[in-house]
Amino acid sequence: MLWKKYLIQGHDGQAADARWLRDEATGAVVEQQLVAHWLKAFSMRLADAGQAVLLLKGAAFNAWLYPRDAPRRGVDIDLLARPSDFDAVEALLLRTHQAVTPDARRRVTHRRLFERMYRPRDKGGMVVELHRDLTNPYLYRIDHSEIWRDSRPHPGYATPALRIPASEHALLNLALHAARNGRFDDYGLLDAVQLARVGRPDWRKLVECARRWRAGSALYLLLDGVEGCWPGSIEAGALAALRPPRARIRLLRRLLAEPGGPSRARQLLWQYACSDHPLGVAAFQLDYAATRIGDALVALTQRFPR
Repeated sequence: MLWKKYLIQGHDGQAADARWLRDEATGAVVEQQLVAHWLKAFSMRLADAGQAVLLLKGAAFNAWLYPRDAPRRGVDIDLLARPSDFDAVEALLLRTHQAVTPDARRRVTHRRLFERMYRPRDKGGMVVELHRDLTNPYLYRIDHSEIWRDSRPHPGYATPALRIPASEHALLNLALHAARNGRFDDYGLLDAVQLARVGRPDWRKLVECARRWRAGSALYLLLDGVEGCWPGSIEAGALAALRPPRARIRLLRRLLAEPGGPSRARQLLWQYACSDHPLGVAAFQLDYAATRIGDALVALTQRFPR
């Protein structure tokens, strides 16, 4: 197992613990009610326009993997649109939200982002992240047609406009999200064990899909962490089939043992460690360099207008 031991320190005193847990539980339920209210309203706009979105992470897992009276907390609502429908879905979202743009000098970066953030125009709304991809498209070979084909309407909403991914694809998305952040020791582990136990994935299909997506190493690291925390949750044959080569295992151990800040060098190491598509990682680096050059040219045109 690649994992170190992590200890969670609680609050001092049982009474303080009880109050804190009660307040957190109440806040989570209220938060989820607000999310559900917004999603129902947005689904009407989607249905009227003949569009649909895939709910990701907390938005997908609540009222599916987590009950309504004990929901999973989240900081925003993550939605995935088909790449061909991204502009149309964004237009619907912009009726109530405004895009959060980076520095005005980085317009090229903003245009090429695989996910964009939107803040509500009124103070009572929800922050939304709209994705055109699960992660940077160069790093893996994600099959979007398969994701949408295997998706189904969310069981908590009576509309085909709000869909959830198959358990296999939801697990892969958790692994890609953890790889992008370089963090495999956070709440994604609980989501993953819930998917393993409640979502009941087809392990053979999961392994086959991870290989095609070139995401086997990232998925192995996530599932290895789940198995270390909740033994018996992951099928042993799946872990054995996904286990990376020894050289990559050594690199992953080193990255896990030496947590650090988000430096470019560390990001590059995580990309090579977690992606089974080295040419894609190299292509991503070239694309990143070209994007930054584009940003620099935009900045120059703003500084020295004609």
